[in-house]
Amino acid sequence: MPHRRRRISDPLAPAALGAGLALGLFGLAAASPTHHGAPKAPAPGPAASAAAAQASAPTPPPEPTSAAAARGFAVVQIATNDPKRLIADWFKPKPGQQLATSTDMIASKPIVTFLIFKGCAPAADGNCNVTADYEVTDPNGNAYDQTEEAAIWVGRPPPTGDGLQLAASSYGFRLKPKDPLGVYRVRVTIVDHVSGLMLQTQQSLTVAAK
Repeated sequence: MPHRRRRISDPLAPAALGAGLALGLFGLAAASPTHHGAPKAPAPGPAASAAAAQASAPTPPPEPTSAAAARGFAVVQIATNDPKRLIADWFKPKPGQQLATSTDMIASKPIVTFLIFKGCAPAADGNCNVTADYEVTDPNGNAYDQTEEAAIWVGRPPPTGDGLQLAASSYGFRLKPKDPLGVYRVRVTIVDHVSGLMLQTQQSLTVAAK
């Protein structure tokens, strides 16, 4: 069973990000996967039958990436080892600025994930209701940590226009001395409870001793 760790919550007021960084963050979210046509059937025979059976087998769904979008609702998952700087940069953006993100982490420091989103649907009272479940697996593929129904944007109006919004809470965990070093995967399931849309994102974070 995964053990729960602390969720780092940072109540945030609405703050839009510059268009340049917005385009960079949501470049992946705007792109749609390309599906290629099926290859030509080989000549009849045992090999052809085997190839046809393999081609007709169900294709497993692709692994989530760090960005996802559906019907105007979009989310980007980012990580940092300097959350204070990231929040400060968000609220005081400068031309050409890049947020302090990283997928290379240090075991002795908190590993913090943020979500940036746009397009949440307002309910009858004009407010959104977006939550997220976080699941972490360790380098051995074992369940490591989880948090459910973290408040991403609850009881707040949607960001104005096409602006991006930093989620009202972040998610963090810290390794114990006995925990293995290597790649930890953080998967997030984001639910817009008003529109009924659900998105999934995932990042691989490489944790080293220093």
